[in-house]
Amino acid sequence: MSTLLDRCRSALERYRRSLDGSDDSVLNLPEDSLPEIVRAAAEAVTTEVRLIVPVRPGIYRPDSYTEKVWRQLARRGVRVRKIAVVPHRVVAGSAIDQLREQDTAAGVSTHVVTVSELGKHNENRPTAVFLFDSDLVITESSSDAGFTAPWSASARSGDIADSQRRYDEAWAWVSESIATGALSLEEPLILSADLVSGVSDVLCTADHIDPTGCAWYHGAWQYLRLFDLVSTPSWHDSFYREALGRALAATANPSVVITGTADYSMLAYVLAIAPQVPVRVLDLCPTPLFACQWYARRKGRTIEVIEADLLEPPRFPPASVVVTDAFLTRFSSDQAARVVSSWRALLRKGGLVVTTVRLHEELDREFDSEKEFESFHQRALLRARRWESFLRRSPDELAILADQYARRMKSNDLGTRGEIIDLFLRGGFQVLSAERALVPGELRPSSYLRVVAQAE
Repeated sequence: MSTLLDRCRSALERYRRSLDGSDDSVLNLPEDSLPEIVRAAAEAVTTEVRLIVPVRPGIYRPDSYTEKVWRQLARRGVRVRKIAVVPHRVVAGSAIDQLREQDTAAGVSTHVVTVSELGKHNENRPTAVFLFDSDLVITESSSDAGFTAPWSASARSGDIADSQRRYDEAWAWVSESIATGALSLEEPLILSADLVSGVSDVLCTADHIDPTGCAWYHGAWQYLRLFDLVSTPSWHDSFYREALGRALAATANPSVVITGTADYSMLAYVLAIAPQVPVRVLDLCPTPLFACQWYARRKGRTIEVIEADLLEPPRFPPASVVVTDAFLTRFSSDQAARVVSSWRALLRKGGLVVTTVRLHEELDREFDSEKEFESFHQRALLRARRWESFLRRSPDELAILADQYARRMKSNDLGTRGEIIDLFLRGGFQVLSAERALVPGELRPSSYLRVVAQAE
């Protein structure tokens, strides 16, 4: 017999052993075995099945064999709870409607949540989890390393307890968010990130972020927002909803000016809270103005965009509200004073500024910057893998963009809470509130001041 054939036979035996695994409590499963494994496990279930099911367009089918198994279990009296994870409700399309209709008819309790919304519970791309009673968990591999067995079935108590804990936390969070209406404002980032990044190479010229050119910033920004890696209004969700809602409700003939915006994120809040209020968006760079126009058209709204320098504000009828997020620290102390004066010039008497300002505290100086940059790079790489099927750029390319952003983006120290309040007072404002809040931060956890100031 051929020696080479013997070597091949030995290699095949090693491969089969690697699939079976050395732990009797764990089975590594080839993908094509999943339907039969699910069926066999389902036959023994008596109480409950808990599911996390990624809805991947072009791959997921609401009428697949495994989905039919879950519905059969529900009809049999087994409690079936499902978290369906979609990249974006627009992208998921009719699959979600079919899923809800068929699950509801069968008695399956299903919550639909986006990847971004569930991100706090799942650092990597969304992976399938099937929990059978408290006896077995079947999970999809979250690795992109090319494992031969993309699924595993485990009866180990540690694996089951960990999956139960993570699932129950996610289910409780999603259920509460749906009940209270607190789910984050969903924006079509998955539809616009490639578009905005592409036009940035053409439209970006220079702005206050970088006077030599800002394509590295605007070209990466929507991807980083998609990955929840950068400071956005969603980090201050309740503040903007409540402060903007009160400000606009308290004013006759309200109008809004957004001054300085990396994309349409602030506009999304304004249109969600006050869909009929006139809105102007002012920015020095054409790229975020393009993004705002794109978003407004999707919402059926007409807005005015103005390409201008806020340090030399254009003249137009004064507004009732100026709003912007994490904008003031893009300027030096002297320039920040001019920005506040410009805000005053844009507002009618009694008008309000609603904004956040990063506080640079002593803790900021205790970190190793190089380690932070590397951590940011790795987090971007991991989170980019969630979206690999939906974006033109590869995870490696996106991680490079993230690294460039982390190394080039600057936030200026404008002083303590008292010094920032004084900045507004000197600019012609009365500060109505200035609450400190801790947010995840970009490179590290960071404190922000949430400011509402009234023009005198």
